[in-house]
Amino acid sequence: MGRIHHSRSISAIGILLLALAIPTSLRATSFRRGDVNGDGLFDIGDAVSLLGAMFGGSASPACRDAADANDNGSLDISDAIFILGALFTPGSPLPPSPGLATCGEDPTPDGLGCDSYPPCGTPCTTCYRLLADGGVESFELCDDALDCVDAGGFADPPPTLPRDLVSDEDPPLLDGPLDSAAGRTRLRGGPSHAVNVELATGELVIRAVDLVVPGVGIDFVLSRTYRSRIARTTVLGPGWAHAYDLRIEDDGAGRLVLLDGGLRRDEFAAIGGDEYRRAEYLRRLAVEPGVAPVMDFGDGSRWTFRSLVASTAPGRIAEMRDADGNRLAFDYDALDRLVSVLDTRDRTITFAYDPTGRLASVTDFTGRSIVYDYYASGDPLGSAGDLRSVTAPIVVGSPTGNDFPAGVSWVYTYATGSGDPSLDHDLTSITDPRGLLVESIEYGMAPGSASHDRVTRRYRGGAITDITYEALTPVVENAFAVRRTIENDGMGNVRHLEFDASGHPLREVRFTGRAVADQPTTSSTNRPDFASRLRSSDPQSFTTEWRWDGNSRPVRERKADGRWIDWTVDSTTVDARSQGNVTRVDRHAIDDASPPLVETARYPIDRGPSGYTFGTRPHATTETDASGRVTTHTYDAVGHRIRTDHPTVTIGTLDGLPQPIVEEWEYDDRGRLTRQTDPGGLVTDYGYYPSGPMEGWLATKTVDPLGLALTTTYETDALGRVTRIVDPIGRDTLHTYDALDRWIRSESPEATAGVRVRTDRYYDATGHLVRTDVENRDASGALEANAAMTTVHVYDALGRRVRTVEETGSYTASIPGTPDAPDVAGLPDSEFRSFVVEYDANGHRSVAHYGEAAEGRTPEEVERQEFDERDLLFRTIRGTGVLTATTQFDYDGAGRRVVEREGLESTPRVWSTIHDAHGRSVEVVDP
Repeated sequence: MGRIHHSRSISAIGILLLALAIPTSLRATSFRRGDVNGDGLFDIGDAVSLLGAMFGGSASPACRDAADANDNGSLDISDAIFILGALFTPGSPLPPSPGLATCGEDPTPDGLGCDSYPPCGTPCTTCYRLLADGGVESFELCDDALDCVDAGGFADPPPTLPRDLVSDEDPPLLDGPLDSAAGRTRLRGGPSHAVNVELATGELVIRAVDLVVPGVGIDFVLSRTYRSRIARTTVLGPGWAHAYDLRIEDDGAGRLVLLDGGLRRDEFAAIGGDEYRRAEYLRRLAVEPGVAPVMDFGDGSRWTFRSLVASTAPGRIAEMRDADGNRLAFDYDALDRLVSVLDTRDRTITFAYDPTGRLASVTDFTGRSIVYDYYASGDPLGSAGDLRSVTAPIVVGSPTGNDFPAGVSWVYTYATGSGDPSLDHDLTSITDPRGLLVESIEYGMAPGSASHDRVTRRYRGGAITDITYEALTPVVENAFAVRRTIENDGMGNVRHLEFDASGHPLREVRFTGRAVADQPTTSSTNRPDFASRLRSSDPQSFTTEWRWDGNSRPVRERKADGRWIDWTVDSTTVDARSQGNVTRVDRHAIDDASPPLVETARYPIDRGPSGYTFGTRPHATTETDASGRVTTHTYDAVGHRIRTDHPTVTIGTLDGLPQPIVEEWEYDDRGRLTRQTDPGGLVTDYGYYPSGPMEGWLATKTVDPLGLALTTTYETDALGRVTRIVDPIGRDTLHTYDALDRWIRSESPEATAGVRVRTDRYYDATGHLVRTDVENRDASGALEANAAMTTVHVYDALGRRVRTVEETGSYTASIPGTPDAPDVAGLPDSEFRSFVVEYDANGHRSVAHYGEAAEGRTPEEVERQEFDERDLLFRTIRGTGVLTATTQFDYDGAGRRVVEREGLESTPRVWSTIHDAHGRSVEVVDP
């Protein structure tokens, strides 16, 4: 038996043999033909990569379809010749669709396949941001002019917990306004929803984004929040508030109260002078006599409120400004209602109200309107004033005909007539614009019970999750927990969660074995059946524990395998904005013999000329990893990172001297990146439109400005959406969008004079991509009889893709159905192939039907997946009946995969992964 680290390579001939053995329906992925090395470019490097794979022993292309540049169904020297001709011989054709400008799936399937390909478009980076409820949100940053910090996030996940484990009553962990952090969000198809139950409180919390107007530095983001246990009524009705419903009040007892758009109410106590402080908030709130209150954040941004004694809208938000001076300004009417917002490009967004004072609509400068409707008295589905529906902007005149002239609406219902004011206005269902029930919710009705006015059951996509609540006596043994929440999910998986009085999670226990699904579980009833657990080697449960400091920062996490992490958080600095920095991380091993792995960070405490406080996350100046390697960061006076010195390396040099690794950035006076120098010395410059309708948006990107000067030019519409891209050799790509910011059409560079390859995209009322048409042109540019190669997608009520139908033949008839709801049942199997997916009660993909199986002819072409009690992949089963192949995966207490057994039907082949005391993978043992 050998010990290996897995790495694989395949010869050029092997590529063809392997591709023929893979069902075509398994290989569908988007790619750009001719981009052999997957770097998003079409250049000499692609020819070199292909020649190296065929003759030089280099790694084989992961996407053979992309490497088949001439689309002849094979990989050979003719593809390299085709690439060289397209690059250097005038008049030579470019790679056929999907070419560089029409990234997509192969319209002419030929048996080569595509195992993987980087995301099409600008390469994206995964960034992370802390949310106001203590959770962590990841987002894809696809703007190569920015880094994670500039986009309001972090490059690495910050030390915090899953959002469902943190009570919404916990103070927010943001160091800046939500709008700065959410600046790269884009509306897709109307209001987008995130529905959660805060397990510490049993409260239903909905966060939705209705409209985004991109700006410079700060976007206008019209978001709203619903909280079932908050009795406050705003212009959106009971339990709802929008993001800009912000004000400061004086409670008359020496405290200032912040009422925000998340329906929070937080008291700040005077600490001397003009400053007020609330523990757990890394913000500075100050007010001088006769002067408006201001709230300063660690990233240099500031909220300015109207004077507390103003005659109109006292204490309301007046301005949001970032460290670069970009601002949103707010105006009010005589009734203290917000009537307009002036964005960072001096464009007006207007708020209108109905005769009862409720928000009726919000309209941006282009005329796009979000419309709000409310229940009237006597309606059985909601009390008077409850928010009934939210309707997205209308879509008309789109070139694809994919219009929504009446807009698309999300509809809500509520509990009514209970006689209990705390239960009326509780939201009970959400229906999407297709008329499909997305979710329904039940609450505890018994007064005085632990579950009263708390969510006890959720129905989502036919699956049921039950939640029960128990009061605990706080003692040392349970770390002073006061509440236990028990969740039994759609599969019968059970977990216990214990919380302290502040709503911090202290302990999570995940049980093996399952309870009866669709029935509530308590500490004594419907318990998990340990005897029937999926793995006989698993313990009865896996426990994770946390501890917190006075600022609601996690300071310890003890994992189920016995390892633990300690975070040292700075709470000694005077300025609240400089507190909360993680200065040290100790990662302790399972055994006492192994010393902890220690990482440290330093933050300066001086203040720049603009008032920026250098000491707030994520602006560490030095970071030292567990090996003692030091990374240093330098910032300008505003707080932008302008230089990073990575640890030096000594590799690949004849003199053996260490090599510095340095990155540098430059910014303009509005905080936009203007120059980036990578560790290899390559310079990239960015230019922006100084005036006119495109003022503020990216105009040019120039790579190597003092050498090759490869310049890409961008044109945008008024909303900053890129409508034209001209590459360094003058080829342009065109893009079209609808009123909901959805990308509905793209047109490739001209292959011959006046001939472009067009790709049209169609969406349903909920914003899901339901159809893609890629023009089918021959080598001369003429349309074939089947003018477009079509792919259709079908979704369930939860927005999960359940069927994909891809054209493989020469279908010349119209696609049945409507643009927003194509009818796949009317598409002939002889011209289309299908891929069908089923999901289990927890939303995992449980069954995949490939090709012929999806059409009912070869049922053995199926793959099933089973998940364990911790939602980890347990088994994959390929085939049916006697023609099955099962692989099982086993994990340790921390959820790391340690054993893979392939072929359980006979003598399995076993792979084992060995971890050290710190949980790091050190060896893989093969069969």
